[in-house]
Amino acid sequence: MTYIYNPTSGGSFTNLESFCVTATRNSVASNIYLSGPDGTFMNKSPFILPFDATLVYLSVATDGNETWTAEIHVNGVLKPGATLSITNNNASYGIYNIDFNAGDKIMLYCNGTAIFRPRINAIFIRR
Repeated sequence: MTYIYNPTSGGSFTNLESFCVTATRNSVASNIYLSGPDGTFMNKSPFILPFDATLVYLSVATDGNETWTAEIHVNGVLKPGATLSITNNNASYGIYNIDFNAGDKIMLYCNGTAIFRPRINAIFIRR
């Protein structure tokens, strides 16, 4: 792991190892789990965290101005605070500090009706 000195945290070192979990749907989506890179819906084949991690960013995009909520589900249940609401826009991002555990099954969910080509990117750092 790579660390950097962080004077704002009392002089501790912060981990720089990050990774992105992404999912999309190449059509209209309504209240559905999105597909991972291999095209399989995330509720059927989730991303399993190999180690403890912290969600630090969510970014979303669509092919048009849409109103919806991007959600991270863990083991099929909405993770409290791990949402990003978008109102009449085609892209947005948010900054987070939410801990997840090794072995959590990460699933990205589109909560909205007739959302055109949604994409969710969740960026984690190892902790």
